[in-house]
Order: sequence, then structure tokens, then C-alpha cells
Amino acid sequence: MLVTDAPHQRLLPGWEPVAMDLYRHLRTRADRHPRPTGFRRLTARLRADRPDLAEWWACRSVGDFAPRTVEIVPKGTGGVPRAYVMTLLLAPRPQDAAILVQTQTQTQTQTQTAKPPAP
Repeated sequence: MLVTDAPHQRLLPGWEPVAMDLYRHLRTRADRHPRPTGFRRLTARLRADRPDLAEWWACRSVGDFAPRTVEIVPKGTGGVPRAYVMTLLLAPRPQDAAILVQTQTQTQTQTQTAKPPAP
């Protein structure tokens, strides 16, 4: 969705490095199997949906997805970005499953939930 959906791209203005690193991570997992048909189907769909990113889909670079802090611009914030930590949780079952987790940074959460000082 991040690669093909403009509303998601507006939500995460710095989406390109995140999407490329997720793709590299998937390639790392796919290269472990002799016939990664699911990965081939995904790449074919990405090539069809985003031919302008053909260099990405042809890239043989691999790597694990590293946790990072990203700025997300949620609806209703007037375009004010909020910092979130993004990490990938890996699970052995189903085979090579991964869950992308986004957690609002602690300082941001405390700022938003802090009560105003008493008079």
C-alpha cells in the first residue's frame, strides 16, 4: 500500500526509504528459498503498479529492516507531523512472517497527555 497509495504516502512523507528497505528485507527472506513464488508475484505486481520504480524492483540488494524514527502526519493534526518508532517484528510461523509496528515516541505521548500546570 505504501508504494501504490497516495493517501498512505501523504501520511508518511518520507515513505521511499521505508518502502525500499522493506523490499530489501523481503528479498533477503525470499532468497533463502529455492522457489520464492510469493515474492515473485509481489514483485510482478509492484512492477505493474509502479513501472516508474523499475530500478527498485530490479535491485538485488538485500538487508534486514532496521528500526527507525519516522514522521507521520495523521489526519486531523493540521499537517503537524508526529514522531513514531517503526520496527519490524519477525515470527517463525507462518514461515518468515513479519509485522510492521509503529509506536508513537514516548516524549511525544507524554507531551500530548500531560495536564496543564495547576494555577
